[in-house]
Amino acid sequence: MENSTLEKEIRFLVSLVNRCLNIEVRYITSPEDFVSAFSEDPFTNHKALSKIIDFYRGHVAPVTICSWISSKHLRYIILNFSSSDGVLILGPYLEDASDDELIYQILDSHHLSIDYFTRIKLYYDSLPLYDDSHISNVGTDIIKHLLGEDIIINYCQHDFSTIDTSENDYMHQSLEHSLSLDMIAKRYECEKELIQAVSWGNIEESTKALHELGKYYVTAMRTKDPQRNIKNSLITFNTLLRKAAEYGGVHPVYLDETSHKWAVRFENTHSSKELDEFQHKMLRSYCMLVKNHSLAGYSPIVRQAVDYINFNLASGLTVSGLADMLNISADYLTRLFRLELKCTVIEYINKQRITSAVKLLNTTHMPIQNIAMCIGINDTSYFGKLFKKQIGMSPRQYRESI
Repeated sequence: MENSTLEKEIRFLVSLVNRCLNIEVRYITSPEDFVSAFSEDPFTNHKALSKIIDFYRGHVAPVTICSWISSKHLRYIILNFSSSDGVLILGPYLEDASDDELIYQILDSHHLSIDYFTRIKLYYDSLPLYDDSHISNVGTDIIKHLLGEDIIINYCQHDFSTIDTSENDYMHQSLEHSLSLDMIAKRYECEKELIQAVSWGNIEESTKALHELGKYYVTAMRTKDPQRNIKNSLITFNTLLRKAAEYGGVHPVYLDETSHKWAVRFENTHSSKELDEFQHKMLRSYCMLVKNHSLAGYSPIVRQAVDYINFNLASGLTVSGLADMLNISADYLTRLFRLELKCTVIEYINKQRITSAVKLLNTTHMPIQNIAMCIGINDTSYFGKLFKKQIGMSPRQYRESI
């Protein structure tokens, strides 16, 4: 395979492995490539790794896969294709999830202040978890794909810990430069902005806030299953959105229904591509929930009346019955509805009943007469008139148009 073709193939495989395994893969052909590839990684000792690669290219046989564990317990697989080509670096990754003991050990061995604990823990939680053998097998597959199934591959493991720890002030400088406490504060500020935008039901502002949050948020890699890690992250995001919608004045019944729906959906999804799309879908769903069901800004009496109506549509709802339940007069209840909801009590009841009817037409094959009864209207003819007045067509015409 010609060098130009080989390089194109390598860069394609780099992109593929990055997406499929959620692990950093870097193809290094020059010092400039090295600086560019690791410029935003404050925990990889650039100088030490550069020395290791120089040693690797000068002393290790071509077509070799080499594993390296740094003094900070970061793991890498390094492979090359010939003495003249570049090297491929897979990592960093961890074999097991980090715990507090590991972080304290790193702080102690690198003479770092306890102030760095949170920042280092956040970084280590973001790393993917894999066995060395799994990543080494990936390297083997890459080499065989590029150079042929019959190629002889060498395997080695070297102890470079003395090189790795020779730059005593490395982590001090990197942490100060790249992971300031301001970044953590910024992440929480972005979360507040997202919660506020969702509580208003503002899809556009919520989307902007989510985009900003993505700059400071990393998925914690607590298991060796990439999809499980994404799902755990979605559970956290679902809880955040639920809390935002609660601040927006949505009743707990609707919150529980929506939260449960999304939890079931992403737990039953086995496509990484679909899982990656859930955040924006969930965001829009919760914003619409606030728009459609928020009672923020309404008086306590109207909130109680609206909640009772929405959860008892199939019962015989009347203005006088609602007023008696709330210990107020029917006239006063009617005035409050006109003032706050810009409609009468009966108009609101009919609107909610037809909205529920539309949902049943969209999601079930129930006979129209049964749908009318489910929403508290026993007269099918009357139901048809109300439906056409609100939707612009009869229930039968609507079902046929779906």
